[in-house]
Amino acid sequence: RQHYIQQLSRMVQIDEMTIASRVQASARTMRAGIEARRRSSTAPAPEEPPVAAPPPRKEIAPAA
Repeated sequence: RQHYIQQLSRMVQIDEMTIASRVQASARTMRAGIEARRRSSTAPAPEEPPVAAPPPRKEIAPAA
């Protein structure tokens, strides 16, 4: 019975550590998203390069 209690206690500790690490990772991800949005709203938008015109199409004469 004592062994069973120790196993359960260890499993609970592992679950608590897993939950804590996931919460920390989630908080870091959320903060990174907020920082990225803040940077993009304060920084001037980069200008997009002009789009090149497509090459002229070659007309194929219909076969007679």
